[in-house]
Amino acid sequence: MKNIHIGSLIYRIVKERKISITDFARAIHYSRSNVYSIFNRQSINRELLKTISKVLNYNFEAVYLESMPRNFLVVIKTNELKLNELASDNSVAIILSQEVSK
Repeated sequence: MKNIHIGSLIYRIVKERKISITDFARAIHYSRSNVYSIFNRQSINRELLKTISKVLNYNFEAVYLESMPRNFLVVIKTNELKLNELASDNSVAIILSQEVSK
């Protein structure tokens, strides 16, 4: 599995989109200093990642999927677990909302 530094990737996409740090901070409702701390993070909570994905029009969760080995698949029965049990503040949960036969 390829190790992804999500903060570096976010920084790269912000620069590619030619968005100023100030404008990016406003768009995600963070201060400039907190945005720089995001750029230094190796992991990020799912809600913030969703917000950043929308602002930058970039599917960051797909990057996590691509980094997984091709023979690795985790299926979670969403009817048995609550979303807040799946993702902690420093992780990304990839949820397949498909019923799994027993």
